[in-house]
Amino acid sequence: MKTFLINLRRSAAAHKAVTGIILAALAWGGYVWYSSAMQPPAVTKYVVQDAAEGTVIASVSGSGQVQAQTTVSVKPQVSETVTKIYVQPGGHVAAGQALVQLDTTN
Repeated sequence: MKTFLINLRRSAAAHKAVTGIILAALAWGGYVWYSSAMQPPAVTKYVVQDAAEGTVIASVSGSGQVQAQTTVSVKPQVSETVTKIYVQPGGHVAAGQALVQLDTTN
């Protein structure tokens, strides 16, 4: 161990500039670590206000694909020509609402 310290001292003396830079870097690192460790923790601040009635103005936007949760297959019981369509694709329909008119001349 004694020879290691002697060799280390000789090497440090031979490379004074490098040793000085290393010691300065170690000192700076110790200073930065110590100053950050000694700072008090950040305090959380809360803003408290009584509730008031009013209008909330907010918007939500997004992008992506829309997919139906359930689908229904419409299978007619008769084979006729459709003469009129009462609904648009994607439109809302109610129970019992007529969707199409069939040709009754046959």
